[in-house]
Amino acid sequence: MIKEQHLELFSINKSSMSNFFEKIVEFFSMVKIALSPILIFTIAGIACYFWLEGALGAFVGLALGVLGLMVGVWLAIYIHKKHGAIEFNARLDATPELDKKEEEKK
Repeated sequence: MIKEQHLELFSINKSSMSNFFEKIVEFFSMVKIALSPILIFTIAGIACYFWLEGALGAFVGLALGVLGLMVGVWLAIYIHKKHGAIEFNARLDATPELDKKEEEKK
């Protein structure tokens, strides 16, 4: 009886594993979407930090970095709700020009 209950706790069916991997891929797709504004605002913040010098430069640089994080998270959530993050990244990574060349060869 104890062994049967123990096995039930650790049983993993294919649908739960599929769902788990789908969530991981969705998470990394959202991170990929969020990284773009984060990097852009961080580079702008670093430029402001060196250009303005002192406490004002540090404040503006930090504020731009935080703003980039907020914009990146908002954009990732917006795209996830509207299109789906996986589908969005799949369309960005697609190479229709190469697909056409392969079809022409056949």
